[in-house]
Amino acid sequence: MDKIGIKLKELIELRIIRSSGEVETYVFEGSSPTSTLINDIYSELFASTPSAVVGALSSYEIYDATNVFICSNTLSSTDFTVDTVNSKISFSKTCTAQNPGTVATANIYAGTKQYFSTPVPSTSVNAGDTVVLNWSLTVSTSHSTSTTGLSVSSVDSSGLRTLLLQILAGQRPTNATLTLITAKWMAGTTTLLSASLSRDATNHVVSHGSLNFTASGNLDSVIIDANNYSGVIKYSLVAVSVVTTDYAQYSATITVS
Repeated sequence: MDKIGIKLKELIELRIIRSSGEVETYVFEGSSPTSTLINDIYSELFASTPSAVVGALSSYEIYDATNVFICSNTLSSTDFTVDTVNSKISFSKTCTAQNPGTVATANIYAGTKQYFSTPVPSTSVNAGDTVVLNWSLTVSTSHSTSTTGLSVSSVDSSGLRTLLLQILAGQRPTNATLTLITAKWMAGTTTLLSASLSRDATNHVVSHGSLNFTASGNLDSVIIDANNYSGVIKYSLVAVSVVTTDYAQYSATITVS
């Protein structure tokens, strides 16, 4: 029924404040989630038993081109701004260069796990220079839907994007996980069928087989719920009348990059 793409994109502004007071600013846009982060997202989405796998971003380190340590700082949930309208989180932090070198990479961690390794515009720093890191992450989603007997007018997966960003910012809602657990077939606010989703962690597929509707009505949406977090994906449909002898089936393949 759907092919869902989740994409993570960073924007970095690096400012070097020299001991002389001179300020240099560099901007870099890229996408550098590590395989560790991508695998953690998959693991939480498709967990056989819902569980929190994705960690909160907790620190960053800046290195030069030869992997010499420049500086670092810690991150907490209060450092992050969460912009749910634009599906973005951001922080601004400062550290003092411990060694001279040419800044090349910013690594961001969740505990001991490295979640981002971002090339930054190369610039030389001296010990004692102040390094300001302004970092933001935007999550976007794409959908390619194909249906039989139904017409999808729009798809809203802002809830899925928001939940992922809240988790990374250390603001995970109580007991919520990315694990997709239920598909609800709706007529307005009336549930015509609530189906538990099977999760295939190998092929990154969530689905339920053919099930009869438990109530009749004008089917106009399908809502996907995550564990303890409702409405992460909503498919708006051109309304169609269904009865209890009709059946529904859902399947989605998810990719993360």
